[in-house]
Amino acid sequence: MQMPRLSLCILLAFCFIGQPGCSRDPDQVARQALVTAWKSAHASGDTEAMLALFCWDGVEEADRAFIRQSVMADFDLPVESVQVVPLGKNADFAYDFEGKRYVPNLTPVAQLEVVFANAERMHVRHPLGSKDWQYLLINPRPQVSE
Repeated sequence: MQMPRLSLCILLAFCFIGQPGCSRDPDQVARQALVTAWKSAHASGDTEAMLALFCWDGVEEADRAFIRQSVMADFDLPVESVQVVPLGKNADFAYDFEGKRYVPNLTPVAQLEVVFANAERMHVRHPLGSKDWQYLLINPRPQVSE
C-alpha cells in the first residue's frame, strides 16, 4: 500500500516543483501575466486591451486621452523585449505641471521595461503598482490636499 502513496508524492513533486513555467510564487505569476497581456495587446493592436492594463484611479479625462494617443502611437513600433524590472534607486514619479502636483495613483513596486526593435532601440519604463492581486501600469493623478 505504500507504493501508490510514494508514486503520488513523486508525481506531485514533478508537477509543482520540476516543471518549467510552473511558478508557485504569486508575485511572479502576476508579473508574467502582465507581460503576456501587454505583448498580446501590442501584437493585436488592441487599444482597449492595452488600456485595461493601466490603473485609472484619480486620472483626469485630459490625461486619459493623452495616454490613449500614446498607446496607439506605440502600436507602430516593433517590440524586441518586455520584462518587469526593479525600481531604480531613488525612483520618484511625482512631478509638477502647470501649477499642479502629480503623484502616482498606486505605490510603485517595479517597472515594465519595453525595448522597441527600431533603429534607435528606443525603450520605455512604465512604473507598476499592485492592485487586487495584479500588476497594473501606474498613471499620474493630481495630488489631493490632506
